[in-house]
Amino acid sequence: MAMATAYDACSIGSLGKGGAFAAVADVALDRARISRAQNGVRIKTWQGGAGYVRGVRFADVAVDGVDHPIVIDQFYCDVTRRQRDGGGGGACANQTSAVAVSDVSYRNISGTSRRAEAIRFACSDAVPCTGIVLSNINLRRADDDGEVQTVCNCAVGLDYGRVQPAADCLRSSTCGGTPDGHHHHDDDDEEQGKDDAVLHTEL
Repeated sequence: MAMATAYDACSIGSLGKGGAFAAVADVALDRARISRAQNGVRIKTWQGGAGYVRGVRFADVAVDGVDHPIVIDQFYCDVTRRQRDGGGGGACANQTSAVAVSDVSYRNISGTSRRAEAIRFACSDAVPCTGIVLSNINLRRADDDGEVQTVCNCAVGLDYGRVQPAADCLRSSTCGGTPDGHHHHDDDDEEQGKDDAVLHTEL
C-alpha cells in the first residue's frame, strides 16, 4: 500500500504546458492511504494543451483530512507567474484547446475531506471529460464540519453503488459526450502520440 502526505499526493500531471502534446494511457493506482494533502487523486492539465489522458483507474484509496480527495482540473495555469510577468491579477483567460480526459474510474475511495468540494471535475467546455465512473465512494467532512459535495463542469459519466457525495451532475452535463464515454479517437492523434508523446505522471 502506498502512503502519501504531500501537496499533491497522487497526481497525473501537470500535462500540456505551453501547448505541448501529452499522451497518458492505462494507468492504475491500487491501494493507497493519503493524509493531510491538498489534493488526493488528481489529474491536472494546462490550458491550451493537446493530446489525451485515458484509461485511468484509482481504486481502494483511503483519505484522511485531504482538502479535495478527487480532482480533475483541465484549467490549470500559473496565476502567480502571470502576475509576475505583468499579466495582471485574477484568473487566466480560458483557452479553447485542452488535453482530452476520458475513461477514468474511481472505485472504493473513502475517508474525510477538509473542504466542502470533496469531488471536483473542472473540465473544458470545448473538450469535455467523458467516461468518468464513480463506484463505492464514501467521503465525509472532517470533524463532521458540514456536508460535502460533488462539483462538475463539462464532465460526463456514471455513478453506481454507494456514492457519497452524490454525483448526479455527471449525468446532466450539457457539454456533449455520452455517459459511458463512447467516443472516437483521432487516428492522427494516435500516431502522433506514439512518436511525440510527453508523459509525466508524478505518481
